[in-house]
Amino acid sequence: MSFLNQFDSLNKRTFSGEFPSIVSHSQEVLNIISQPSTSTIDNISADKIIKELEINVPESIYFETYESAIQFANKFNFEVVIKISGDKILHKKDLGGVISNIKNESEFKDSIEAIKTKFPNTKIQIQQKVLS
Repeated sequence: MSFLNQFDSLNKRTFSGEFPSIVSHSQEVLNIISQPSTSTIDNISADKIIKELEINVPESIYFETYESAIQFANKFNFEVVIKISGDKILHKKDLGGVISNIKNESEFKDSIEAIKTKFPNTKIQIQQKVLS
């Protein structure tokens, strides 16, 4: 069963108030999941869907410039996780595509460079680290 069919099935169920209504989703989210080839999606798209369900997710951005990335990481005192992101990448950690335990701006920049070198044509997600 495709992701979209699973979503439609979930949308039609009644949860007796246990879950928020998922009938009204933004057009952006519907566009993400309605692509015919969609069997997996990237991290930030998944986060958008989860947010639509009114479930909290850690803040994150895609790496675009060092300036914006450092500003984002600084917001959390560099307690962030750097991850590769793509709709075909399911086991990021197994591939060496997740870096955590970053302590400062220098380690942050080195981590970004390491990811960019190892995965040159892949999006990079920077996400607020949460304690488990």
